[in-house]
Amino acid sequence: MEANPYTLRLRGRFSFSMSSINFEVTNGFFDVHCR
Repeated sequence: MEANPYTLRLRGRFSFSMSSINFEVTNGFFDVHCR
C-alpha cells in the first residue's frame, strides 16, 4: 500500500475469500483519492 500526502491518494492491493459462498478475489487493486 502506498499513500501520497501531496496528492491525497491511497493505492494498494488486496486479496480475500469467503469460503461460505465460494468467493475469492486475488490481486485486487484500489486507488482512492481523498478530499
